[in-house]
Amino acid sequence: MLLRKETGGCSITYERAGYAWEKDGDITEVPYDLGVELLAISGGGFGIVDTPTAREAKAVAAKAKADAAEAGKTADPDAGDGKDGPAGDAAGA
Repeated sequence: MLLRKETGGCSITYERAGYAWEKDGDITEVPYDLGVELLAISGGGFGIVDTPTAREAKAVAAKAKADAAEAGKTADPDAGDGKDGPAGDAAGA
């Protein structure tokens, strides 16, 4: 379920997974059961996004891509930037 939060700055841990709405109007995909609980909060500012517009879908995709890129950075800190190693040694010789 996609949920939009009117006011950002909110993060929730549910069943050992984290969900966040960093900025006003952010959209985050959450499990159905969590979505139902959040929608039941009076004045919580949560709303269902039934069919995201192209702009919203693009924002969700961009966030997922950024999260994946960040995970890749932390997964292999020794990957380097291509400036050193065998190719860098050959260029410097």
